[in-house]
Amino acid sequence: MNMINRRHFLGELIGTFMLVFFGCGAVAVTVLFSSHVGLFQVAVIWGFAVTLAIYATRHLSCAHLNPAVSLAMAVSKRMNVRLLPRYWIAQFLGAFLAAAVLYGLFASSIAHYESVNGIMRGTHASVATAKMFGEYYPNVTTLVAFTAEAVGTFLLVFLIFSLTEGCNVGRPDDALTPFFIGMTVMTIICIIAPLTQAALNPARDLSPRLLAWLAGWGKAAFPDEPWGFLEVYVFGPFAGGLAASWVFTKVIQPLMANNKVQAGCKCLNDRSSEKKRWVTMQIAADKLTAIKDYYGKILKSKKDLKTDACCSPDSFPEYLRKIMEKIDDEIIEKFYGCGSPIPPGLEGRAVVDLGCGTGRDVYLVSALVGQEGHVIGVDMTDEQIMFAQKHLEAQTKRFGYSYPNMEFKQGYIENLQKIGVENNSVDVVISNCVINLSPDKKTVFEEIFRVLKRGGELYFSDIFAGRRLPEHLQADPVLLGECLGGALYIEDFRRLLREIGCLDYRVVSKRKVNLNNPEVETKVGMVDFYSMTIRAFKLETLEDICEDYGQVATYLGTIPECPHQFILDDHHIFQTGRPMLVCGNTASMLSETRYGQHFKVLGDRRTHFGKFPCGPSMAKTEDGDSSTSCKCI
Repeated sequence: MNMINRRHFLGELIGTFMLVFFGCGAVAVTVLFSSHVGLFQVAVIWGFAVTLAIYATRHLSCAHLNPAVSLAMAVSKRMNVRLLPRYWIAQFLGAFLAAAVLYGLFASSIAHYESVNGIMRGTHASVATAKMFGEYYPNVTTLVAFTAEAVGTFLLVFLIFSLTEGCNVGRPDDALTPFFIGMTVMTIICIIAPLTQAALNPARDLSPRLLAWLAGWGKAAFPDEPWGFLEVYVFGPFAGGLAASWVFTKVIQPLMANNKVQAGCKCLNDRSSEKKRWVTMQIAADKLTAIKDYYGKILKSKKDLKTDACCSPDSFPEYLRKIMEKIDDEIIEKFYGCGSPIPPGLEGRAVVDLGCGTGRDVYLVSALVGQEGHVIGVDMTDEQIMFAQKHLEAQTKRFGYSYPNMEFKQGYIENLQKIGVENNSVDVVISNCVINLSPDKKTVFEEIFRVLKRGGELYFSDIFAGRRLPEHLQADPVLLGECLGGALYIEDFRRLLREIGCLDYRVVSKRKVNLNNPEVETKVGMVDFYSMTIRAFKLETLEDICEDYGQVATYLGTIPECPHQFILDDHHIFQTGRPMLVCGNTASMLSETRYGQHFKVLGDRRTHFGKFPCGPSMAKTEDGDSSTSCKCI
């Protein structure tokens, strides 16, 4: 099991353990000690149990904690179906372990309760204590109980979809979503529990019930009709979850947004706004179609490109060139890119490549992350994905892996959730001259920062413009395909990142693009284009300007690909063992990310010394290199 799979497994196991421990624990102390009076108090504890479990594990897995929710997510393509067995095993195991721990804690109290009340374990009378683990429905028929569990789970899954759907303008902030899911569980329990005790979760019922059976309750752990527990507490939630998935995906979601373009959602109150939105989306759809045709049908190799914008010079570092020798020549020949957006220090990491094309960068990263890492290549063009997948088995063998650590998915980079890339699940996102092709770049960057973990890195190369392009150039199919028509004005890029909460980014390299095509040069006029490699981090501690806190960073030389120096950006080059004064943002980038283990950063932000003169100097040193304003000491 590779690292990303272990993380998902542990997340679901720990989360379900917490959920069942708190929830069933509340039931246990109510039965044994009358600690809680009334249904509402127990329902509140269950609600907070769900909330806390999601908060605690959402950075590890999808925090479903419920097999019915996982099935609904897989069927609606919100989760990779291959993860489903792993999620189910973790959920049932976590629930069983929680029940076992509870039994260990309360075994003597249960025995005392049974002794005082004349209850012999295993008889029908012992249902009074067995219900601490599994539910039962003594007052209604199996059909009514099945319906109650199905309806309750339908409402739960439907509201989970509503609370997490990006195009629902009424959804709460991500930080509050677990709270509202917990309140949903609490509310449903208050209504359904008098009928069935409201399991709403096959793992929450079946695993503790199995523990009770093993602990001596025997048939008392299954007090209802033969196999009634299976119909009501397993099939019921599954049926309700599947129904909610279908209704939301087929009926509600299409009303929220156009799934093909995945444009941002806004409340539209009049026909003119609706028409404007429709026109915008049509233009975006036309652009995507033109780009797909250009890369899928028109271009056959690099020789078909009309400019040099999508062809990067061969400036790979030595360690990447060695890996390139193991990659099929056909993959390299048909790959288009404007840089080398592959950062160091990737071993064991989860990486997503946006617009992977023929898969060259995916295969390069595959060799760097190792067998325990994982790489996902995403591309909207069927032809490119099919080509990349064709080489999957051969490249796996060339790298000496026992199984593939990479996969390719057809989809849009504006909606990574649809292809199963979950919140806070990725260490690094890379992209090579692709984001410029998107008609909705803000959504792309929002998706990137959604899937990145805290401290995760966006590292990408793309084409930027020295000024805003007029609309007729933005719509030109050749310029779009050549990565020029969609090029962002660099200042608009800065504003866009700031709008979504990323206050600082770093330029690793920059070169002017020589178009070498008189026809294209005439068409674009005085617009300059630049190929830039940029990195940004998902860190809430970054400030909008560089501030001086007297911090010092020393590179330890422990990144295998960078034994002598580490290049953070075009003005931060850290020589091994040499201390350097850095601004607060740089200190955060080096200490609060995966690079933290490779740097020694001294100082904190308790004392402020004013603005830090961070950035490339306009002056030149005697040897012709740009001097930097970060000082070595």
